[in-house]
Amino acid sequence: MAEAGPAPRETLPPSAAVVVVGAGIIGLSCAFELARRGVDVLVLERSRVGAGAAGVAAGMLAVTGEAEYETPELADLGLESQRRYPEFVRNVEAASGLGCELLADGTLTVALGRDDEEELQRVRGFQSRLGLSCRWLEGDEAREREPLLSPRVTAALFAPGDHQVNPRAMLRALAGGVRALGGRVVTHARVGGVEAQAGRLVGVRGHFEGPAIPDADGTAGRIADGAEFAVRCERAVLAAGAWSASDIAWPASPIAVRPVKGQVVRLRGPVLLRHVVRAPEAYLVPRRGGELVVGATMEEQGFDAAATAGAAMDLLWRARLVVPATYDLELVEMNVGFRPATRDHLPLIGETEVPGLYVATGHFRHGVLLAPATALLVADLLVEGRESPLLTAFRPSAARAHAGGPGPSVEPAAGHQGAPA
Repeated sequence: MAEAGPAPRETLPPSAAVVVVGAGIIGLSCAFELARRGVDVLVLERSRVGAGAAGVAAGMLAVTGEAEYETPELADLGLESQRRYPEFVRNVEAASGLGCELLADGTLTVALGRDDEEELQRVRGFQSRLGLSCRWLEGDEAREREPLLSPRVTAALFAPGDHQVNPRAMLRALAGGVRALGGRVVTHARVGGVEAQAGRLVGVRGHFEGPAIPDADGTAGRIADGAEFAVRCERAVLAAGAWSASDIAWPASPIAVRPVKGQVVRLRGPVLLRHVVRAPEAYLVPRRGGELVVGATMEEQGFDAAATAGAAMDLLWRARLVVPATYDLELVEMNVGFRPATRDHLPLIGETEVPGLYVATGHFRHGVLLAPATALLVADLLVEGRESPLLTAFRPSAARAHAGGPGPSVEPAAGHQGAPA
């Protein structure tokens, strides 16, 4: 994914009011909202903007479709975040001058036979009890909305409130918005630890790695790979996604966040769909310009970044079962991302046992959806000292934050393969 490029070494300040570790969708959203409220914020990213899960994610904002499979607290946070999305995006686009491609066309969850229909009817009943809007469609009615759906599609649920955003476009806009509001985004700056005095956070430290960092005039950089840095700060927000527990020396026990691998395929050609389509074992997300995102696998493989032939074959076959015309599209990309998962598969949001050190990580499959709510609630914490009741279930208590092991299986039921976000 293209980005504006790493910041020159001279722009790395000796201090900042708040340092955000991680330039993914959560870190940049938090930094944007803090900058919008006048906070001096610095983002430090180990690689490039959007190098983690969000740069791969499909961008489905599927509260209605996912509600049954989440805890009530997570569903409430998702509903609040979706409610906040339009205004949040407007603020980002106004500050950056870049679009996020938020589309409000709704989502179709389709059935491919009687078993799938029974599952959809159960989901429909659950959504109705929650007051979520959805409409049952017979197969022919579904094809009236999406003429290229396969004859195999026997029924569908239409969720008008489930939308989509383009995460790659949103990441570019967020980075531009942070900079436009006076914040700084420095890439290829790996934070290796935090500094504490008398038990309270006073700064972060790390080193530069990867490509040489260019000077302001664009000439070759003078900073060698491995050069160390230290930044004093009043508070820091760890939002490094699946890397939040990787190679970071904490003044206390490190948090337990692990990577869950997800693979997606990107196709391009004639526009086949107007809506996001969720099928029993795949989703298809249409983009402007003819791109179609097909995903996703869910694999406990650590940081294995290999794109596999088997995953590509499975995803393409499942897509063809739902929309046969995908067979003729151009295969453009095969992407691998790493969802940040905690043991209980709920995000960690709030202040840690180290005063001044906050976390906003572990969003698993919902990073893109939960970005606005996370950013707004974290900003409330840091700027106003006010914690919303929505965050109670996600506090990084010692029991939650440091629990070991992979936790229980979370493979979604049919039709709910998760996006790597």
